[in-house]
Amino acid sequence: MLKNKPLFILFILIGLLISYLVLSSKTTVNTEDNQILKNRIAELEIENQTIKEHYKTEYELRNILDIKARNIYTALIEKDLTTLETEVSNNAKVLPDRIIFTDNNSETIYDLSNFLETPVLRQRYYILSTDKTTFTTGYEIYAKNTESIPVITMIFSYENGDWKLNSLQPE
Repeated sequence: MLKNKPLFILFILIGLLISYLVLSSKTTVNTEDNQILKNRIAELEIENQTIKEHYKTEYELRNILDIKARNIYTALIEKDLTTLETEVSNNAKVLPDRIIFTDNNSETIYDLSNFLETPVLRQRYYILSTDKTTFTTGYEIYAKNTESIPVITMIFSYENGDWKLNSLQPE
């Protein structure tokens, strides 16, 4: 037994050395993996913060432009041309009986005679563009004696430090 003792100790030392080498190589790999994961977490945290800020801005604009949209809709019903002229974008022309929106060499004419009574508006959806220059919102229009609930889409654009109505489209 004593003859084999040095050989036995040698095997144990070789086993420990191999274990150490394997574990240290895994530790190096794990350290590299950990750094990659930490970098990815940092990227995702920045992306998450950007998304949160976008939705916060979108929600704040939703409140501001909801009031503006309702004022515009009231001006449409009352045919308040002065208010309409101040609230529409540069690509729109307000006339006594209609508004003409020009976009990409096409015209959309919105007839003001369609507005006969004051309906109840309910905001159905809203979205802020990723470049934060366009805000689209849709309103359900509840009026007396109607079988369906029409939706009107209002598209606002940011011009000269203010949000202006850029398009008005029935769905």
